[in-house]
Amino acid sequence: MSDRCPFRKPDCFAFGIYGRCNACSNTAFNSTECPFYKTNLERQKGHHEAVKRLEETGRYDLIGRYGEEENQPRIWREITDG
Repeated sequence: MSDRCPFRKPDCFAFGIYGRCNACSNTAFNSTECPFYKTNLERQKGHHEAVKRLEETGRYDLIGRYGEEENQPRIWREITDG
């Protein structure tokens, strides 16, 4: 199992230090392109859409955990800091 990114796209939101993937622990995909590749902007947009869906369904408990306010868990800051 390898967490090194074979695709090495520096604009990927999950491309980390030393070429490691911050999203997947196993990057041995049987494809020519990473199925999880997104730019930081695409990841932020998807996250905003997910929070909006949670609001629409009344899942404020999950918004509290995965929202984007400064006092919420670090997951949002990790997404936006890229």
